[in-house]
Amino acid sequence: MGLVFNGSNTRVDCGSGSSIDNPFATGGTVTAWVLLTAYGEFNVGRVMDKSSDASVSDGWAFFVAGAVSGDDNCLRFTHGRAVSANTWAAPTNSVTLGPIYHLAVTFDKSTDTNVPSLYVNGEVQSITTPVAGSGAYADDSAQTLSIGNRSASADRSFDGFIEDVRVYNVILTAEQIMTMFQAQGHDNLLNGLQARWLLNELSPGVSATEASSIIDMSINKNVGTPVNSPFYESSFLSKTRRILRNR
Repeated sequence: MGLVFNGSNTRVDCGSGSSIDNPFATGGTVTAWVLLTAYGEFNVGRVMDKSSDASVSDGWAFFVAGAVSGDDNCLRFTHGRAVSANTWAAPTNSVTLGPIYHLAVTFDKSTDTNVPSLYVNGEVQSITTPVAGSGAYADDSAQTLSIGNRSASADRSFDGFIEDVRVYNVILTAEQIMTMFQAQGHDNLLNGLQARWLLNELSPGVSATEASSIIDMSINKNVGTPVNSPFYESSFLSKTRRILRNR
């Protein structure tokens, strides 16, 4: 089970609890399963976002990008900095419309020269820097973490399906991220887990607003609030598991 976001104004707001503030402070990881029907508003639909403005000056954004400057049809990660934000991109066509993908980023912002690692289906990607920023990395603790959009203006809506969203305050290894991909949600990667939203509270076709809260499976209980009625859909992961078993 997961949630379908409409590419217009839907999202899940997960607050700004201390356990999900600054996950990349000394090294962190965020992951999600997605299926795109389009690249979202302005071709930069958010998988996760923890910032207050479109330029991501005071937080970070984990998103898919269509036809924008630099690499197109790809996974991107932006983190705010004191002068201007940095954006890193996976190769063109690394994320296309239709297939289901497991996406991940690992990053340690404790040193200004560090760069993230981007993963698609368990494989680390080569990266480019379509936007080079400068200055110390931003503190995101005042911002709301949102799934499927940004919370401040709701103008970066994801267009498609998202499930099993996670935040860790440790950098998962390449082997662990491959294990997560291959296990299709049945791994036991608990070390450093700060939040895990399966997005599976109700039956397919039901609006998430009827759930009233989106459950965090971690010990931290960062409860999410659905906004503008994203709706539940059956998981695509069972089909993906069958494909992997038959390889």
